[in-house]
Amino acid sequence: MVLFRIILVLIVLAAAAPLPLLAQEGDGDAAAGKKEKESNDPLSSLPGWLGGKEAQFFRLPMFNVPVIRGGQIVGQVSLSVMVETTDIRNKDTIIENRAKLQNGFLRDLHGVVSIDNGSGRALNVPTVKARLVRVAEKILGPGIVSNVLVENVYVRQFD
Repeated sequence: MVLFRIILVLIVLAAAAPLPLLAQEGDGDAAAGKKEKESNDPLSSLPGWLGGKEAQFFRLPMFNVPVIRGGQIVGQVSLSVMVETTDIRNKDTIIENRAKLQNGFLRDLHGVVSIDNGSGRALNVPTVKARLVRVAEKILGPGIVSNVLVENVYVRQFD
């Protein structure tokens, strides 16, 4: 019974699929123009069902940043970061500049963690995310990184 339903669904889907239009003799120039237009479309060759506009995520290695207060190391913050882009064409740019991105993120994290915000917390995650997006835009250019995801934040206080 299940096999019958699967076959029936496949038949219905095959019948509902649009058939390709065949060019008639007088439409030779129009068909050639259409093929040329499709080959010039940069999104036609990209994988994915959104034509390359799916979210792409790139994980960076874990960052370990010391917390320094009054010239003393009082703790450590460890966090994982993922960079998000919404265009698959940005993949190569991110991969080529991954070392610069890691260096820029680490420098900024050292600055953020060293600031004593008075709350007793070593890290304010929304602030860190906003700063890392700005760092990524400086390094990669605007529009490449759509978001920075901060995950697995571990704060260790030294006694």
